[in-house]
Amino acid sequence: MEGVTELELAAACANGDRAALSTLQKTYLPRALESLRVTDTERAEVSALVLERLLVREGGQPARIAQFTGKGPLVAWLRMIASRVAIDLKRRAALHTGLDGRDAPDLRGADAELQLIRGRHAREFEAALTATLTALPTREGNVLQLHFLEGLSASAIGAMYKVHGRTVQRWILDARTQIVDEVRKRLKVSLGLSDSQLDSLVGALQSHLDVSIRRLLPGKAP
Repeated sequence: MEGVTELELAAACANGDRAALSTLQKTYLPRALESLRVTDTERAEVSALVLERLLVREGGQPARIAQFTGKGPLVAWLRMIASRVAIDLKRRAALHTGLDGRDAPDLRGADAELQLIRGRHAREFEAALTATLTALPTREGNVLQLHFLEGLSASAIGAMYKVHGRTVQRWILDARTQIVDEVRKRLKVSLGLSDSQLDSLVGALQSHLDVSIRRLLPGKAP
C-alpha cells in the first residue's frame, strides 16, 4: 500500500482491509521474524499466532493491532510481539518435556556459589529478581529482551530506536546496574542479612546476571 503511513496501515488492518492485511502478512511480518532463533516450523507457528493475536477480535474489543501508536517502527513493534510469542512457545515446550528454566542446559554448569543462592535463599532471591525485572520501564525491558532473548546486537537495537549502538550499550549497562541495586534493596528487606552477606549474594547475581535475565525476564507489552 503505497503512500500510506504505518499508523494508517495498522488502522486499516484493524478494520479488516484486505490490501492492508496482505501488506502486513507478506511484507512487515516476515521482516519482523527474520532475527528470531527458531526453526522454519516454529517460525510458521509464530507467524500464525502473531496474526491471531493482533487481528482476532475478542469480546467485542477492537483488534489488538489498533494499539499500535506509530511512535516507533511497525516492524520493531511486531518483532517485540513475535519474540514474546516465540518465548511462550519455548516455555510451553519445555514444560511439556518435563523441563523448566532452572534445569535448562545452560544453567546446569552454574558454580557452587549460585547453587548456594538457589538453595538457601532461592525463593527470596528469585522473587526479588523477578519483581525487579517485571517493574523495569518499558524501554529498558524491551531493550534487554531484544539483547538477551533475541540476541540482537546493540547496533541493531540502536537502528530500531534511531540511536547509536553505544547509546544502547549504555542503556544495557545502566539497566544491569539498576537491577542489581534494586535486588539488593529487596533482599535486605526480605532476608534481613548483613551487608557482607548481601555483598556475597549480590556478587553471585552479578556473575550470573545474564543467565538470570534470560530465564526470568518477562515479555514487555508493546
